[in-house]
Amino acid sequence: MNLFYAVLVSASMFATSAIATEKAGGEGAVDIAERYLAAYSTFDTEKMAPLLSDDMVFTDPTKPPEMNDGQVFTHVGKKAVLTALGGYASLYEEFSLDYKIDRRYESNGAVVFVGDVTYNILTDAGQTLTGTAPIVTVVKVNNGKIARHTDYYDYAGNVIETKN
Repeated sequence: MNLFYAVLVSASMFATSAIATEKAGGEGAVDIAERYLAAYSTFDTEKMAPLLSDDMVFTDPTKPPEMNDGQVFTHVGKKAVLTALGGYASLYEEFSLDYKIDRRYESNGAVVFVGDVTYNILTDAGQTLTGTAPIVTVVKVNNGKIARHTDYYDYAGNVIETKN
């Protein structure tokens, strides 16, 4: 009987903790992460800005260093993240990401999106570039704000299609 009670109490504490994380600050971590991901998909820095914590970190440890001037792709601080993302998007006439989420879950404020992402780019020269590859995006929400965005993207599996 004691083992049964211990399991029941542990399960109850786990469920209560998950609900508290989901509803912290009124809006759940998943809701905040999804709003952020929608703004990020179009690199809409005006929509992203109020969702980010001041010390937010954006990183992609899978991005090959040669694609980022030999550095690990990491930006620290809200201003640095918005400047980097806005600057990247401004290189193109149009830029967007289409996420096809196969699985999504939240644990302790970390919202994990697993699926494929397709990017769509229209260059200033009128060239269209598109590519699709698997991605895992982890968005950490603390106190109702995005504290961290980490991408794990299959750069090797990305096939770029070019249209003129």
